[in-house]
Amino acid sequence: MNNIKKITFICLGNICRSPSAEYIMKYYLKKEGMDKDYIIDSAGYSSCNDGLDIFYKAKEQLDIHSIPCPRHYAKVIDQKLYDESDLVLVMEEKNKRMIESMFGVDNSKVKRLLDFSSSPRDISDPYYCNNYELVYSEIEEGVLSLIEYLKKAN
Repeated sequence: MNNIKKITFICLGNICRSPSAEYIMKYYLKKEGMDKDYIIDSAGYSSCNDGLDIFYKAKEQLDIHSIPCPRHYAKVIDQKLYDESDLVLVMEEKNKRMIESMFGVDNSKVKRLLDFSSSPRDISDPYYCNNYELVYSEIEEGVLSLIEYLKKAN
């Protein structure tokens, strides 16, 4: 997975986990002086939230942690975005299966975000757990692990 330039985060509707991951990743890349090296994006695989802003409970967590979050517009991943992405990071295994069914299996490109951590697992779905602090911490763990991976890969 060398030459990673564009990273796209994916969840179901692109209003909680994937935009949170996008903004957390942008924040930490900037903090590390790596923000000019990567293009970071997010999308969902369902159009159920098309055009909506980030969910207010997810935004509250970003605000608590001083992560900048401009107005977000939920969108659906399409073939062009998939093809342009060097790495497609999903939040959970069922997201991975959905992306693979939409665009074909490419295990070198589609990974769970927490696969980069020392404890690979799914990121909790806030729709079911209603614990946005937990979801934030899991995403942050994945992002920080990914950044360490990128540092070593380059």
